[in-house]
Amino acid sequence: MKKLNRLYVIITIVGLIALPVVAWIILRWQNGLPWTSYYFPIRLFPLESQTNFLTDKLAIEKARETLILEGFDISSWRPNEDRRTIGPDGIVDLYLVRNTLDKNCGWIMFNNRRQGALPAQCIVNIKLKKECLECQVWFPK
Repeated sequence: MKKLNRLYVIITIVGLIALPVVAWIILRWQNGLPWTSYYFPIRLFPLESQTNFLTDKLAIEKARETLILEGFDISSWRPNEDRRTIGPDGIVDLYLVRNTLDKNCGWIMFNNRRQGALPAQCIVNIKLKKECLECQVWFPK
């Protein structure tokens, strides 16, 4: 009889602990958004000509191309003007936000133009390598 009572107590305690955890998970998924960032596959773009550094123009061109490859309706997504970094040529980047340690690496944020649409933003990470450009779309938390 004591074993049966002990089992009921254990089941009750586990249930009381599990209930808030399950409720929290359900609330996080309520709007159809995952509770962690979502990353798409990395896309590689071969470079037609050798370039010494990542330009804002090349970054925005390949970021848009990446969004199209991932199935985004590009007419609904507008790149966010940032202007916080400067390229090695001294020109202010309009959209690209460069990594402070690697100037050939950065990201561009896109805002969804449709009012109230989810996700509201996505980011394209961009990295210039010797022979290709690497791009990856992700949704921030």
